[in-house]
Amino acid sequence: MKKIILFVVMLIVSTIMFSQIETLELVGQTRMSASSCVEWDSINNKIIVGAGAIVKIYDASDINDIYLVSQRPLKGYINELSLYGDTLFVAATHDGVYALDYLSEELDVFDWYDMHDEGVKGAYDLFVYDDTIYVADNIQVRILTYDNGTFTYQSTFGPLNSIAVARRNNIIAVGNRGLFGGTISLYDAQNLSTPMATWQNQNIWFLMDVDFADLNDSIVYVCGGPRDITNTSSVFYALYYDNENLVKADSLFIGGGIPGYAQVNIMNMTSKNDTLFLATTAANNFPTSLFTIIPILDATGLPDENMIDLGYINAGLWHFDGAVMKGTDYMAIASEWLGVIVTDISQLNPLDTLSFHTTGGWTNNNFVIGDTLYTSQEGDGMYVYSVDSIMLTQSFMNNSILAHWENCGFISTALYLNDSLLLMSTGDIWNVLPWKQGGEAVLIEETGRSYVEMELIETDLGDRIVGTWSTIDSTFIDLYNPHDPLENYNVISRDTMNNDIWALEAVGDTVYYGKEFNSSIYLVAAKVENDQFELIDSIYFGEEIYSIDVEDGKIAVGTQQSITEIGWNGNTLQENNSFFDVNFVVRDIDLKNGYYYVADKFYGAQVVDMSAGVVAAKFVGSEGWLNLFGSTSISVRDDGLIFLSDFHAGTFIIEKFDETISSLGDEKPDKLEKKFFIYPNPADQFVSIYPDDSFCGKMDFNVYDINGRLITRFKKRDCDAFNINTSMYKDGIYFYSFLAPDDNTYTGKFLVKH
Repeated sequence: MKKIILFVVMLIVSTIMFSQIETLELVGQTRMSASSCVEWDSINNKIIVGAGAIVKIYDASDINDIYLVSQRPLKGYINELSLYGDTLFVAATHDGVYALDYLSEELDVFDWYDMHDEGVKGAYDLFVYDDTIYVADNIQVRILTYDNGTFTYQSTFGPLNSIAVARRNNIIAVGNRGLFGGTISLYDAQNLSTPMATWQNQNIWFLMDVDFADLNDSIVYVCGGPRDITNTSSVFYALYYDNENLVKADSLFIGGGIPGYAQVNIMNMTSKNDTLFLATTAANNFPTSLFTIIPILDATGLPDENMIDLGYINAGLWHFDGAVMKGTDYMAIASEWLGVIVTDISQLNPLDTLSFHTTGGWTNNNFVIGDTLYTSQEGDGMYVYSVDSIMLTQSFMNNSILAHWENCGFISTALYLNDSLLLMSTGDIWNVLPWKQGGEAVLIEETGRSYVEMELIETDLGDRIVGTWSTIDSTFIDLYNPHDPLENYNVISRDTMNNDIWALEAVGDTVYYGKEFNSSIYLVAAKVENDQFELIDSIYFGEEIYSIDVEDGKIAVGTQQSITEIGWNGNTLQENNSFFDVNFVVRDIDLKNGYYYVADKFYGAQVVDMSAGVVAAKFVGSEGWLNLFGSTSISVRDDGLIFLSDFHAGTFIIEKFDETISSLGDEKPDKLEKKFFIYPNPADQFVSIYPDDSFCGKMDFNVYDINGRLITRFKKRDCDAFNINTSMYKDGIYFYSFLAPDDNTYTGKFLVKH
């Protein structure tokens, strides 16, 4: 009996040990994304920007010379920013709430309130009132207090689907969404059990923001978002509270959107003495201007008089937010496609825009060659980074961008035709050889062939491009010659897919894609011969295919919740194995050295060991925004380093999982002569730092955790060795910066493992 019990215990223990999932650490991140949120610091004359998941601070002391002074990448989409004293509070969706040191060069983390693994909950809005932070988390409003650099959870209140919150004196306004209409609820800050008054309307079912008037505490403004599911119109409301009821005082309707293409959403607002500026996305006055508009309203007469239409300004494209730069004649605008815009509002002229400051675009894709990372950033073209310069061991202000080719605009992917020619998904061909030699890349051809996903395929008639595209109800794959001597670039062959347009792979003369036959989805392998698609074989899947990759006779196929390994001998497709996870939302796969690296839309990077039938490792990503967006693509460098692109957050660089992959070469030291030594690494109870004898003098040594939070700081004047007690450190990677007497900053990392 004892033997049976012992066997069962050992079996349970071994199962638990075997099923443990390794958590991979973030080691780097790009720092460019589309502008989505903006605030103004009138004391220091700085523009504070949320660009996707990146916080950027611009010095605007001289309106003619605005420049970036600090930035910090986070994981989640930034919905709101609030500066309170020297602390910048950030609502970063599932990445939670940050308190950042506004005055530090790196926007150091004072504290972080983590909201990962909370399902649909996230920091969708926040309002700071003294030491209290109200966070609308998409379910209710949670109350945090912030004291001595630490967040403390207090309580939760409000209706379901709370998405916006504001406070004025003793009244708290909460906006919640609902399928049959959104609701604005007013609460007494001293009694949060029951609202004092509510107002509901179908037109604000997907409301975006709520705020109080500048001059009248009884007026509440509501940015209505899309009026219905067509996204073609939006309504702005001004509500009046008479101490008993909350009623409509006035409203503004905006229409003119195009279903599926141009959403007309009133997203946010900014104001100056109740002169209101409404941030809209696709609202426009075409053909007067191609730019979209920001309506201007005089609301000083409310509630007795209606708002007065003062016109509009044509600042940029798809405005997500605005901030009147109080104390000046200007306004800062977060434009999805044009970055941070500064415009003169002194005369309310439509076209008084002064400057544009690029913050980046949404990240669709990436590929990496050696130390060079290429990212396709929708709306802002192709960015090329030095991988070493965007590691977390480096300053966030490093000049990490090697090139930015913005002419290619709404890019989704890119590939090299040869060592010199880079083809963008927009159809532009760039000669990048001059750039590689220290000059500038040259746009040499505009083919007019625009695709979402592309692959280069080697055929009997030469190199060809296969690319995917879609209409409202169908998807297709095209074949064309990128080296067409007549430069017509006509489609040579076309096949109907009716499957996800990202599911495409090509090796040699064979292309693999998902295709619908008789209302069912199949994986097909087709050879391109005589410029035609010739079917070799197909295999039934029955559901939409989202990603395909090929390695050594194996084809990795990703559907929504499954990874399937298909055997391939050049003639026959055969299912070898599969892995299902109900939580998967597969968007991309990179099959590398037998491991299946998955870009999971919400949960980041997942590494599947198909032979063991387990998720062997994971990295938690942004988790998206309201069940949208999130991870877009994944690639694994030849040395095993993982690159996960996220629509909002840029591209995460994740530590390698597979230690059996050979490295790219000798690892570069942090400096050619470090002049100090750290031991042991990995550390358990302590780590010792041994400076060089030449380092006698002022030395600053800082240790940061993986989230950038300052953990330890030493200041020394002698050159003696010193220890850092790591016994209380959690297991993981820690980064250090060492400011030496020679005025150089040395950086690196060490591992703590107990």
